Amino acid sequence: MIWDYISISVVGLILYPLLMLIISRNYLTYVPFLLGIIITDLYTKIIKRNFNSHKILQRPDDAFNSDIFCRNGDQSGKPGMPSGHMAMTAFFFTFIYFINKNARHDLYIGFSISYILLMGAARYKKNCHNISQITIGAFIGMINAFLMYKLLLILGHH
Repeated sequence: MIWDYISISVVGLILYPLLMLIISRNYLTYVPFLLGIIITDLYTKIIKRNFNSHKILQRPDDAFNSDIFCRNGDQSGKPGMPSGHMAMTAFFFTFIYFINKNARHDLYIGFSISYILLMGAARYKKNCHNISQITIGAFIGMINAFLMYKLLLILGHH
């Protein structure tokens, strides 16, 4: 049950930049943040739809309730590479690390790594993904955060 709550918490990570955009009206930071989340989600969906022929790319046997709200039933053998939850979580914390100098504090880094590992554990314990799918999802999120941050630098906004 706790693993479901951890998995569902990704919704809050997705909503955060939208709420911050509305509250702060800092378009130069939060529009790229939102675009990065959308692009990260699209990457994972495209990969899942087009590269699922090998067993390692498919969800584990007994995968159940693997979607964002933990409610989509049996998912055994369906595309699972990469983990979208991990990609979103890694994107979120990595992007904040890049855009917020206060996030370079050891406490934030420790919390971020712990949260990313906790999400990975939740996805594994729920049997939604194998270790490879979780790891690749995290890397996709981190790489996308780095690329979005570099785009901000090129545009001269950070």
